Amino acid sequence: MWEDLSISAFLAYKSILKGNRAVLILTPIVISFSIANLVFSSSLFTGMIHSLEGQLIDNLFSNILIEPQDDHTSITSIDEIVKNVSTIPGVVAVAPHYKTSAQFSFDPDKDNIHVTRRGYQVVGVDPIIEPHVTKISQSILEGRYLEPEDRDNIVIGAEVAGGGKGSFEKISLGGVNVGDKIRVTYAKGISREYRVVGIFKTGMDGIDIMTFTTRKEYEAVHGVTDSAHEIMVRLPSLGNEEKIISEIRALGYTKEKIGPWSSFSNFTASMSNSFGILNFITGIVSLVVACTTIFIVIFIHVVNKKRQLGILKAIGVSEKIIINSYIIQTLFYGFTGAFFAMLIMYGVANPYFNRNPLDMGFAKVKLLIEPFEALKSSTIILFASLIAGFIPAWVTVRQSIIKAIWG
Repeated sequence: MWEDLSISAFLAYKSILKGNRAVLILTPIVISFSIANLVFSSSLFTGMIHSLEGQLIDNLFSNILIEPQDDHTSITSIDEIVKNVSTIPGVVAVAPHYKTSAQFSFDPDKDNIHVTRRGYQVVGVDPIIEPHVTKISQSILEGRYLEPEDRDNIVIGAEVAGGGKGSFEKISLGGVNVGDKIRVTYAKGISREYRVVGIFKTGMDGIDIMTFTTRKEYEAVHGVTDSAHEIMVRLPSLGNEEKIISEIRALGYTKEKIGPWSSFSNFTASMSNSFGILNFITGIVSLVVACTTIFIVIFIHVVNKKRQLGILKAIGVSEKIIINSYIIQTLFYGFTGAFFAMLIMYGVANPYFNRNPLDMGFAKVKLLIEPFEALKSSTIILFASLIAGFIPAWVTVRQSIIKAIWG
């Protein structure tokens, strides 16, 4: 057995060394780009999902969201809830939010003529706790974030500000800058004038259309205290949400609606499924192209060496040894292609997209190469290459010696 394999390896070595230089160069290139295409598609789609999930967790839901029970509009005794939940091991921070809709008016010329009016959501937050739960404070485009004593100040999203800062000018106030004043009219006709101290931009339109005031300001305007419309719970990483939810329930909070971030967003699951389908289609195309190319290259290579194969059979070399020699050649091309594919992905594509992430409208997307996916893609292409290399070799050596030599 080992003697047969050594003969096959020797024949393969001589065939590669003395063979066509174009075959030696082009075959690994085709395989490498086929593998790189599979890995790139998978990494890009994974990066998209990861970026989207990051946006939802970092700026909209956090890891766990607590909402009022079904027959209530708000959660009461939140200071106690925040204190108790914060003691659970693994909880980084807990932040209550007030939320309401309001009418915004912007009069850039202060002439009551060119007034832009739009409706947006206002969120009341604690500026000290909030940066530990969401990353809005890290996404300031102009100006600054809220401070604890801010009462007449507001932070708005880029889609609210407009003036080229956001993507949808028609839904904006038409060009608000830091320092401008806007009037906000709440329910029951309560009206307040705020100075814009900061404009943030996360890159996700659904977040950048929000506005933020301090919790103190919200409570003073609406005459409420020690309550909230939602409570966000931040964890150090994903995957531990259900355990923490169980511990929150164990504290006696059984009536409130408590769920992980994923339960509040069907959009992520839908996008993940769509990307999965696209990734599958891209993979099939790459696989077919690789297999076809390798089959043609090796078939032509084998056909051009029919006489040599016939002579090998005539001097007693078995069909098995000849076929194994071509399988070894195919493995050489395959592993060489896989090596260059990883070199392309880790040495070129990954560093490039880390420095120049793709702007997908909802986030800046980087490649997220998963080693297991890269190994899987390489294995699939290698297996397909083996089949593509085996078939033409098997077909050719099955011919008679006379036909192989003189056909």
